[in-house]
Amino acid sequence: MRFPTLLSAFLLALAVSAPIASADPSACPNSQQVATSPADPQARATMLCLVNAERANVGAVALKSNALLGRAATAYAARLVTERFFNHTDPSGGKLTGRVLSSGYLNGADLWLIGENLAWGSGSLGSPAKIVAAWMASPGHRANLLRREFREIGIGVAPGTPGGATGGATHAEIYASRTTKVTQPTRRPVHKPAKNNKRHKR
Repeated sequence: MRFPTLLSAFLLALAVSAPIASADPSACPNSQQVATSPADPQARATMLCLVNAERANVGAVALKSNALLGRAATAYAARLVTERFFNHTDPSGGKLTGRVLSSGYLNGADLWLIGENLAWGSGSLGSPAKIVAAWMASPGHRANLLRREFREIGIGVAPGTPGGATGGATHAEIYASRTTKVTQPTRRPVHKPAKNNKRHKR
């Protein structure tokens, strides 16, 4: 029996929405191709294309790829495979917020919002098209993927699965937005001339 794609979502807010039509995955090249290397730029480009196609389908702005978030997501996808666990909390108790903080993405940020989708699929179920389709069929994952407040994304993919199955791939995506305080220019102090305290003779 073939094991179905497993999903996990870290939700900041669970949005309940009516089913929506998914975008056509054929518009994104190699959407049915399973990644064979964690450094495969094509796999990440395809995932970004698919995610933004779904967002465009509902009028949400396209997400921009962020290198800091990408490294954090890639490292976590690899850990899921090599350490054989599947959870938003790692075996040592580390959570999404800690991973994003460690990446440096939040340095100087005043306000921020983050979310995470995880999934793995054996064989062809690990392709970008299958993973995004599975996320879109799950209310919690769809809410993360389509959340209008998000502006940036980190995409991680690792060959293999947490269960050790041959073939397939494991995916991790971090969605985020941040606002940095605008520093007001320092005003130079105004120096008033000292009063001339002359003594007046009578």
